[in-house]
Amino acid sequence: MATANLTAQRLRELLNYDPETGIFTWKVNAGRWGRIKAGTETGSPDLTGHLRIQVDGTLYYAHRLAWLMQTGAWPLGDVDHMDGVPGNNRWRNLRDVPHQTNAENRRKAHRNKQSGLPMGVSIDKRDGGIRADITVNGRARSLGRFDDPEQAHAAYLKAKRELHSGCTI
Repeated sequence: MATANLTAQRLRELLNYDPETGIFTWKVNAGRWGRIKAGTETGSPDLTGHLRIQVDGTLYYAHRLAWLMQTGAWPLGDVDHMDGVPGNNRWRNLRDVPHQTNAENRRKAHRNKQSGLPMGVSIDKRDGGIRADITVNGRARSLGRFDDPEQAHAAYLKAKRELHSGCTI
C-alpha cells in the first residue's frame, strides 16, 4: 500500500472518520457513476482483517488513513493496533511505531507448527535437550536449558516482556 500523493486535505474532502468508533464514511458520492452514496460506511477487510479503502483509485489501509486524518501527516513507521485487533481503528488504539516494535507486538504466543513446541522453545539438535531462545535487535540470545517445554516457555515469555518494548502477551 503506497502513500501516493494523497494529502490530509484531499482525504478530508472525501471521507469522514469517527475517532471514537474508528469508522470511515463517505462525504461525497463515490464509486463508478456515484453508486456509493454519501454517508455510506467504507472499508473492506483483507485476509488478515485489516480494513482497506480505495481513494482516488489507490488502495490504502484504513489505520494509515486514520493517522493521516488525525495528524495531517503520514506515519513515520508502522501504525500498530495496540489491542492486536486489525479491524479496530479507533484513534486511541493506534500508535506510530518502528517496524521492529510492531513485529514484537503479538496477541498470543503461537506454537511451532512442525514441532508443536511453544514459541521460543526448541529441541537442541546436539543432545535433544530443551532450550529457550529469544531474538533481540536481530541477534539470538540463549535463555538457557530446561527440564520441560513449559518451563522454557515461561522463561521466554518473561524475557519477551522485559526485552521487547512492543510486547502485549
